[in-house]
Amino acid sequence: MDCSILICFLISALVFASAPPATAHEEIHSLLKKLTEASGVGWDLIGEIKANGEERVAGLHGTATWIQDVATGRFAVHSDLGIKGFSEVFDGMTRWRQDASGGVHPLNSEDARARTSSDAFLVRRGYLKPEIEASEVRWLGQRTEKNRTYSAIQITPQTGEPIEMWIDDSTHLIDLTIQIFPTSVITTRYADYRLVGSLMLPFQITVSDDDPGDDDVLQIHSYALENSAEDSHFARPFLLRTLDFWTAAE
Repeated sequence: MDCSILICFLISALVFASAPPATAHEEIHSLLKKLTEASGVGWDLIGEIKANGEERVAGLHGTATWIQDVATGRFAVHSDLGIKGFSEVFDGMTRWRQDASGGVHPLNSEDARARTSSDAFLVRRGYLKPEIEASEVRWLGQRTEKNRTYSAIQITPQTGEPIEMWIDDSTHLIDLTIQIFPTSVITTRYADYRLVGSLMLPFQITVSDDDPGDDDVLQIHSYALENSAEDSHFARPFLLRTLDFWTAAE
C-alpha cells in the first residue's frame, strides 16, 4: 500500500476517534430545535386555543372544555361528568377551583403556586420560546418504553417546579411530561397528534397520578384557534348554589 495513503488513513481514523461526543448543551439545543420544527409554525400568532371533547375519569364519562391563553399562560378547564363536575381557572394571578357544590376557592399554597407556574409555562409553550433561556434545562438521556425511544430533558421554569419531558425520537413531539409534587406525581401523556391549521396538536391527553386506576382521559373532538385571548374565559368562576351549578351544567 502506498505509504502516503496509509498515513492519510491513519490520520483520518485518529481524528474521527478523537472527535468529542456531543455535550449536554448541544444535545438540548438540537432536541429543542427539532421539537420546535415538529410543533408547527405560527405559534406567535396564536392567542387562544380552545379544545372541546369527552372526558373519562374514575368510571365517569362526560364532556370537557380546555381553554388556553398561549401568550400569557392563563388557562381554564371545565368538566361536566354528570353526577360530578368542576372548573379550574388560572386568571394570571390566582388559580381558582370550583367543585360540585358550586363553591369557589383559591389554590394559593406555596406548592400550588409553584405547580401553577409550571402549568402556565406548558400552556405558553415556553419550551418553544426565548423564555426557555431563563429556565434551567438538564439533559436526562435516552428513555425506552414499549419499543419506542425518547430523548428526556428536565425543565425548571422560573418560580416553577421541575418538568420532566420525553420527546419521541421519531416524531420529535412531546410524548409525556412528569411533574413531581410533595404529595403526588402527575404524568401527562399526549397522543394522536394532528395538524390543526399550521400547528401539531394532540387529540388525546391522559393525566395519571399515583393511582393507576384513576386515569383522566380527554378525547378531543375539535380545536378552535384565535388570534387573541378573551379575558372573560379566564375570569374567576361565579359562586353558585348547588342547584344553580347543576342547572348551569345542563
